[in-house]
Amino acid sequence: MRLRTALTDLGEDLNRFTSVLLVGLAAGVLLAIVWWGAASAQASAQTKGFLPLLQDQAVSAITLAIIGLAAWLGFRLRFRDAKSRYLRPYRRAVGAAPDPLLREILDHLTAVRPRRSLLVIAESDRFPELTGDLPRLLARRGLVPVVVDMSDVDSPVRVPARSREAFVARLASATGDEARAQRVFTREADRGKIVVLVAGLDLVAEAKPRAARRAIIEELLRSCVEERLPFVAAVSDELAPRISEVASVRVSRTYELPALREDFRARLVDRGVPYDPAVEAAVRYAFALRDPSTDPWYLERAADAVLMRMRAGAEPDRAVRDLFAEPRSFVRHLGWLRETALGPDPDADSAVARSLSALGRLAHHRQEVTIRWRDAAAQLPPGDELAFAAAVSTLTRRGVIILAGDMSDPELRFAHLDYLALAGALGLGLDPHAWADLLTVGVPTTTARALTAALLLHPDGVAEASFLAVLSRLKRGETRDMSLDMITAVVLALRQSGVRPAFGEPEIAALDRAWRAATDQSRLLFVAETDHQAELVRYLWRQVVPPRFHVNSYRLRRAICARLARMGAVAWRQLADPWRELVAGGDGADLSALARLTRTDWVRVALPLASASWILPSLADRLSGDEQRECVALIGRVRTLFTAGDHVDPGLEISLAEGVKFAAVARGFAARGIEPAWLDEAKQLLAVVRSWTSEQVLCQAMALATADGFTFAARHAAKGAHPFVREAVALAQRARRAAIDASPGAGTSREWIITRDIWFDDVAALEDGGFHLSPEAHRLLALSTLLIDLAEGSHDAAAREHAAAGAPAGVSAAVARGVAARERAFTSTDLPRCLVSSTHAATMLDVDCDCAFDLCGRRMAGPLGLRHISKAFARRAEVTAGRRPAQRGRRPFARRALAHLWQRWDN
Repeated sequence: MRLRTALTDLGEDLNRFTSVLLVGLAAGVLLAIVWWGAASAQASAQTKGFLPLLQDQAVSAITLAIIGLAAWLGFRLRFRDAKSRYLRPYRRAVGAAPDPLLREILDHLTAVRPRRSLLVIAESDRFPELTGDLPRLLARRGLVPVVVDMSDVDSPVRVPARSREAFVARLASATGDEARAQRVFTREADRGKIVVLVAGLDLVAEAKPRAARRAIIEELLRSCVEERLPFVAAVSDELAPRISEVASVRVSRTYELPALREDFRARLVDRGVPYDPAVEAAVRYAFALRDPSTDPWYLERAADAVLMRMRAGAEPDRAVRDLFAEPRSFVRHLGWLRETALGPDPDADSAVARSLSALGRLAHHRQEVTIRWRDAAAQLPPGDELAFAAAVSTLTRRGVIILAGDMSDPELRFAHLDYLALAGALGLGLDPHAWADLLTVGVPTTTARALTAALLLHPDGVAEASFLAVLSRLKRGETRDMSLDMITAVVLALRQSGVRPAFGEPEIAALDRAWRAATDQSRLLFVAETDHQAELVRYLWRQVVPPRFHVNSYRLRRAICARLARMGAVAWRQLADPWRELVAGGDGADLSALARLTRTDWVRVALPLASASWILPSLADRLSGDEQRECVALIGRVRTLFTAGDHVDPGLEISLAEGVKFAAVARGFAARGIEPAWLDEAKQLLAVVRSWTSEQVLCQAMALATADGFTFAARHAAKGAHPFVREAVALAQRARRAAIDASPGAGTSREWIITRDIWFDDVAALEDGGFHLSPEAHRLLALSTLLIDLAEGSHDAAAREHAAAGAPAGVSAAVARGVAARERAFTSTDLPRCLVSSTHAATMLDVDCDCAFDLCGRRMAGPLGLRHISKAFARRAEVTAGRRPAQRGRRPFARRALAHLWQRWDN
């Protein structure tokens, strides 16, 4: 079969070459005959014969060709002129060096045909390039961008139809010929030139529950997938749908304070604020806060508030200092929203406040972000219509409300999600009759934010430290349907108001009921808002150990472990003793791979210590003195336990290595000159680990840590290391060199450079498509994951066979072989033949393994292991498979032949 596959590939190549050669020969012969007949001097003297006939036919053919060419040229010129008119606004110059993200987007869209869609996961106002530079760069590549704004959508529509309408409307306005615009769109779409840029997804159905909004967005984007119309869309993480055919990239932009300070200065100058030394000192004070404002949209509101205060008579420097006097960013931003909506001295009884409150009540109860004028006016007392009209005019000028539609009964739409939350907080207050109807299962995100804002605007609402008491009062005692989103909203309000939330037995019991019924997204939001409290430490730890270990997802367990590590001394004092007991209990425990089948010591010791391994290195960086030394010593004891001999399952040492990498990522590249507390333990671990996966992860972690750590990792990799480890070190070296050479002011691009060659979150990359990775790093992650999944698939097959036999105390020879195959895949310094030989790579899912690894074959086709490889990731792996390795020397693994595998991979 391998020979047949190789011969088939060769035959396809020869067939394509032969077809092109024959067509070229036929065309050449016909052209020669026509030329000979037309140019023959003998033909004109003959009245009969072959040459006169041939000359007549040649003249007719040339005439038809000229007429056809003229028609074709006219057709092309008309279409070219129409297309040029459409693209003219995008012909403006773009910076000489576009952002690396934009370059990757362009490469993604142009690397293969048909073009593949991309979902950018970022806050919409943090990816302005979607409607800024990206359309111009697409036009430069010969593509036709079509920008579609979906912010006014409250129910599913067909994005391809909306894109056609947008294209035709824009082109018809320039040419006056709608029929021609329709034909141009159809022609460019058939040629695969159209790329739809979907904007405004974060504003889709703002007032509806998060699950409903995500479903609407998914249906919008799926309409493009169904009609094979490539798109680039930007959406926030909480609303991002999971579409396996669509690659994703997460944009986590951390704005540097100097750049933000200059941006804020420019905003003030644009508004006519005199930027004298006093104002400059006030701005520097604002960005030197412990919790500075880093959201450009909120800085825009702050600049508006400065101008409003100046008009009221305040000095510019005093206005800036007063605006940033509040140390907590959440409360500070809420104040800016209230001030820019209601004025420098907000009056709850003003016409503007009453009108905004009425709009807020109606919008939240209807779960609609757009309200009709008549519906809103009906909520006001009789005779207030003129005041309402004046108030809406004021809110529109201040950028709070957008008027649209028929002006006889216009639509009133909130300009931003947070203004909708503010309006709800003002309109609902702390009225239990209003909140009891709103605080139900599936409460929308905006309503939850409105609850937080209402509690902060009314200090008496957070008099109790118990979220249970607050929600019981607002829900009139009905707490059986209390959701985790409600709890998170109240906990956030308590923390921001300076009240330490209470987590006694009743609160923990209520939290646990809500946690069990919540989605992963809601759980992640709660984990992000938790405080450093002993009760929460114990509760969160229970989520990452049996029996909850397998209930909570990998992503959630990783977030919980990272949060526990950030709790520092509080977490250490609560968990140090249980961890020491686990280590002591592991001295005589069976931690072998076979123990995973019997699940005795494995459940009691191995899984809890695996979770602790994710926490300990990061926690050590947040401790000091004796506590830090004790934490590092505990890491050493765990290392000794996990590397005690060949009988210990290699997956445990991999967990500790991953914990080291999590710590290196958490420190960031900016701290590279400071030696981390865990560095010596990481070096000792690297010297004794058995698994190439551990070596790969540790080498990447130490490359992020310090120059000395990277040197140690490079020396280790040079000693006959696994091919994947050598490739990882070569990529890490390239990343470090590029990051060090980057300009000092480009902090964001430094992080981007590093994450292109060293993945920070492999599971997220596999799910999203690994779009942000360089081709070589993407190929390395793909091959590493493939080998891990094949190894875990062998173990899973053995576990199923063991369970089918009734899970006896011993294991059969077949089960033992499956377990041994997994261990061999993890610990060998060589690669299986199917990853080295091109013919074996192309047939690894069709032909049973004929090497000692015994991993591939027909039984391994289909979902394998715990690491899910999305279709988006596999599709990009087709493109990256052929790239040259970063390491020098002979070819370490197969390349182009693996593209055949990724075309068929279904996991």
